[in-house]
Amino acid sequence: MLEEMVNALSDYIVNNYSTFAADYPTTPTISVPAASDISLGFPDSTMISKNHIRFYIEFEEFINIETENINGDLEIEFPVTVYLLFDNRESEENLNTLLLRHADCFTTMIGTDPTLDGEILDSEIIRFQLYKTVEGNSNVKGIEFKITLKDEFIL
Repeated sequence: MLEEMVNALSDYIVNNYSTFAADYPTTPTISVPAASDISLGFPDSTMISKNHIRFYIEFEEFINIETENINGDLEIEFPVTVYLLFDNRESEENLNTLLLRHADCFTTMIGTDPTLDGEILDSEIIRFQLYKTVEGNSNVKGIEFKITLKDEFIL
Protein backbone atom coordinates (compact mmCIF):
# COMPACT_ATOMS: atom_id res chain seq x y z
CA MET A 1 0.00 0.00 0.00
CA LEU A 2 2.83 2.47 0.74
CA GLU A 3 4.60 1.46 -2.46
CA GLU A 4 1.39 2.18 -4.39
CA MET A 5 1.27 5.69 -2.89
CA VAL A 6 4.86 6.43 -3.88
CA ASN A 7 4.29 5.00 -7.36
CA ALA A 8 1.20 7.22 -7.72
CA LEU A 9 3.31 10.29 -6.88
CA SER A 10 6.11 9.24 -9.24
CA ASP A 11 3.71 8.51 -12.11
CA TYR A 12 1.86 11.77 -11.50
CA ILE A 13 5.11 13.77 -11.78
CA VAL A 14 6.13 12.03 -15.02
CA ASN A 15 2.68 12.33 -16.60
CA ASN A 16 1.86 15.90 -15.57
CA TYR A 17 5.01 17.99 -15.03
CA SER A 18 5.40 18.82 -18.71
CA THR A 19 1.82 20.10 -18.89
CA PHE A 20 2.36 22.52 -16.02
CA ALA A 21 5.86 23.48 -17.22
CA ALA A 22 4.37 24.53 -20.58
CA ASP A 23 2.67 27.44 -18.81
CA TYR A 24 6.00 29.19 -18.22
CA PRO A 25 7.90 31.52 -20.57
CA THR A 26 10.38 29.80 -22.85
CA THR A 27 13.56 31.47 -21.63
CA PRO A 28 15.00 29.93 -19.57
CA THR A 29 13.23 26.67 -20.37
CA ILE A 30 11.95 24.26 -17.70
CA SER A 31 13.15 20.79 -18.59
CA VAL A 32 10.71 17.89 -18.34
CA PRO A 33 11.40 14.68 -16.39
CA ALA A 34 11.16 11.15 -17.74
CA ALA A 35 10.44 8.07 -15.64
CA SER A 36 14.19 7.41 -15.43
CA ASP A 37 14.63 10.85 -13.83
CA ILE A 38 12.83 9.80 -10.64
CA SER A 39 14.72 7.82 -7.99
CA LEU A 40 14.03 6.69 -4.47
CA GLY A 41 16.39 7.85 -1.75
CA PHE A 42 18.52 10.84 -0.90
CA PRO A 43 19.69 13.08 -3.77
CA ASP A 44 22.99 12.48 -5.52
CA SER A 45 24.06 15.68 -7.25
CA THR A 46 26.66 13.77 -9.30
CA MET A 47 23.73 12.24 -11.21
CA ILE A 48 22.68 15.65 -12.54
CA SER A 49 23.88 16.52 -16.01
CA LYS A 50 23.71 19.86 -17.80
CA ASN A 51 20.19 21.01 -18.73
CA HIS A 52 18.68 18.10 -16.86
CA ILE A 53 16.14 17.74 -14.05
CA ARG A 54 15.94 14.90 -11.56
CA PHE A 55 13.51 14.06 -8.75
CA TYR A 56 14.31 12.02 -5.64
CA ILE A 57 11.62 10.67 -3.32
CA GLU A 58 12.73 9.87 0.21
CA PHE A 59 10.55 8.24 2.86
CA GLU A 60 10.15 9.79 6.28
CA GLU A 61 10.63 7.74 9.44
CA PHE A 62 7.04 7.66 10.65
CA ILE A 63 3.64 6.77 9.25
CA ASN A 64 0.35 7.80 10.84
CA ILE A 65 -2.31 5.08 10.70
CA GLU A 66 -5.84 5.72 11.97
CA THR A 67 -8.93 3.52 12.03
CA GLU A 68 -11.58 5.52 10.25
CA ASN A 69 -14.94 3.80 10.62
CA ILE A 70 -16.86 0.88 12.07
CA ASN A 71 -15.64 -1.37 9.25
CA GLY A 72 -12.08 -0.82 10.40
CA ASP A 73 -10.91 0.89 7.22
CA LEU A 74 -7.54 2.57 7.64
CA GLU A 75 -6.47 6.06 6.72
CA ILE A 76 -2.74 6.32 6.25
CA GLU A 77 -0.71 9.52 6.26
CA PHE A 78 2.66 8.86 4.65
CA PRO A 79 5.13 11.77 4.76
CA VAL A 80 7.71 11.88 2.00
CA THR A 81 10.34 14.36 0.90
CA VAL A 82 10.67 15.12 -2.79
CA TYR A 83 13.93 16.68 -3.92
CA LEU A 84 14.00 18.38 -7.30
CA LEU A 85 17.54 19.02 -8.59
CA PHE A 86 18.62 20.56 -11.85
CA ASP A 87 21.79 21.79 -13.52
CA ASN A 88 21.64 24.49 -16.09
CA ARG A 89 24.71 26.46 -17.00
CA GLU A 90 22.76 29.69 -17.25
CA SER A 91 23.56 33.02 -15.69
CA GLU A 92 22.94 33.25 -11.95
CA GLU A 93 19.86 35.39 -12.62
CA ASN A 94 18.40 32.78 -14.99
CA LEU A 95 19.17 29.96 -12.56
CA ASN A 96 17.34 31.74 -9.76
CA THR A 97 14.42 32.37 -12.12
CA LEU A 98 14.37 28.65 -13.01
CA LEU A 99 14.50 27.72 -9.34
CA LEU A 100 11.39 29.79 -8.65
CA ARG A 101 9.64 28.48 -11.78
CA HIS A 102 10.27 24.86 -10.77
CA ALA A 103 8.97 25.56 -7.26
CA ASP A 104 5.86 27.25 -8.63
CA CYS A 105 5.30 24.54 -11.25
CA PHE A 106 5.53 21.68 -8.74
CA THR A 107 3.36 23.32 -6.07
CA THR A 108 0.74 24.25 -8.68
CA MET A 109 0.78 20.71 -10.09
CA ILE A 110 0.20 19.08 -6.69
CA GLY A 111 -2.28 21.76 -5.56
CA THR A 112 -4.36 21.42 -8.72
CA ASP A 113 -4.94 17.69 -8.25
CA PRO A 114 -4.04 16.53 -4.73
CA THR A 115 -5.53 13.09 -5.46
CA LEU A 116 -2.77 12.49 -8.05
CA ASP A 117 -5.19 11.56 -10.84
CA GLY A 118 -7.50 9.83 -8.35
CA GLU A 119 -4.83 7.36 -7.23
CA ILE A 120 -4.80 8.46 -3.58
CA LEU A 121 -7.19 10.20 -1.19
CA ASP A 122 -5.18 13.43 -0.82
CA SER A 123 -1.74 15.00 -0.84
CA GLU A 124 -0.48 18.21 0.61
CA ILE A 125 2.78 20.11 0.36
CA ILE A 126 3.56 21.01 3.96
CA ARG A 127 6.54 23.23 3.13
CA PHE A 128 9.36 23.64 0.67
CA GLN A 129 12.87 25.03 0.79
CA LEU A 130 14.96 26.45 -2.05
CA TYR A 131 18.69 25.68 -2.39
CA LYS A 132 20.79 28.02 -4.52
CA THR A 133 23.71 25.60 -4.36
CA VAL A 134 23.79 21.83 -3.86
CA GLU A 135 26.86 20.23 -2.31
CA GLY A 136 28.91 23.34 -3.06
CA ASN A 137 28.09 23.29 -6.78
CA SER A 138 26.57 26.64 -7.76
CA ASN A 139 25.43 25.20 -11.13
CA VAL A 140 23.13 22.72 -9.38
CA LYS A 141 19.98 24.14 -7.80
CA GLY A 142 17.52 22.27 -5.65
CA ILE A 143 14.15 22.35 -3.97
CA GLU A 144 13.09 20.19 -1.04
CA PHE A 145 9.34 19.56 -0.78
CA LYS A 146 7.83 18.02 2.37
CA ILE A 147 4.63 16.27 1.29
CA THR A 148 2.03 14.21 3.09
CA LEU A 149 0.33 11.50 1.04
CA LYS A 150 -3.01 10.24 2.38
CA ASP A 151 -5.04 7.23 1.38
CA GLU A 152 -7.70 4.87 2.70
CA PHE A 153 -7.40 1.11 2.70
CA ILE A 154 -10.30 -1.23 3.15
CA LEU A 155 -9.54 -4.15 5.40
